[in-house]
Amino acid sequence: MAAVDAKFAVSSAQLAEGLKRSASSAADAGVSFDELIGTITVVQERTSRGGAVIGNALKTIFTRLQRSDTLDQLEMFNVAVRDVQDRKSTRLNS
Repeated sequence: MAAVDAKFAVSSAQLAEGLKRSASSAADAGVSFDELIGTITVVQERTSRGGAVIGNALKTIFTRLQRSDTLDQLEMFNVAVRDVQDRKSTRLNS
């Protein structure tokens, strides 16, 4: 986290707060630790929101992306959300 803090416009404290609020939901959704740090960093740089706000938003997004009705709606917009064996994919592909 210190390396990200030094290289990008996000503090270790903001990263820690975002991780604290979203890590469990991200893990359930198949998002790796590095991917989550990258996502929090990009959102922080683009929006200037704090780690708490970002973490809560990501928690909501990751939770909703696991609902079958959400997946069905995404598929209506041609967003691939299932693998070839019709299982929920851990990644969203457009």
